[in-house]
Amino acid sequence: MSIGVLKKNNMRDLYLPNCDTWVFEDESSILGFISYYKGEIPAIFVDPSAQSQGIGTNLLNFLKQKYSKLNLAVYKENEKTHQFYIRHGFKDIEETVCEHTGHRQIVMYWKARS
Repeated sequence: MSIGVLKKNNMRDLYLPNCDTWVFEDESSILGFISYYKGEIPAIFVDPSAQSQGIGTNLLNFLKQKYSKLNLAVYKENEKTHQFYIRHGFKDIEETVCEHTGHRQIVMYWKARS
């Protein structure tokens, strides 16, 4: 089993069933989703064909309206996504190694302004 398959199976079988998940859809298909679990965003996904259209921003803003604190982790080599979260007010907390993939990741935190 490859890392990609393991990650996909963990997401499908472990993480998402225990999360609250919201989807962004058009008339015919789901274009993205975001999941929340105990202050964490374990998953946010936008279909590659629908990226850079504000869907990720809408999903993230939806959670920011519901919750006053959010944490997430982004792979260190995924600079574009890291910058996306920085633009949305997330701050780097620490760098760790993902236990499932062995990849370096940056743990980030966002808190609503009082």
